[in-house]
Amino acid sequence: MNSMSTIGKTIHVKGELRATEDLTLEGRIEGHVLCEEFAVVLAESADITGNIIARDITVFGRIDGQLVATESWVGPEDLP
Repeated sequence: MNSMSTIGKTIHVKGELRATEDLTLEGRIEGHVLCEEFAVVLAESADITGNIIARDITVFGRIDGQLVATESWVGPEDLP
């Protein structure tokens, strides 16, 4: 069973963020997010400036950068 970490709404990270487990981003990240073998979820409150590399990426928040998903990515327009 994979665990999941959360970067909360009140957290602001400047610099590269690396994770070796599934990750939910709710706060602000200025830098690249590297989570190559795991999933990344951008909550509605997320504000990301940088690229995201992950196995799966689900986007509800704001991203100013490139998304690189090795398996799949889902945005709000893909949901019912």
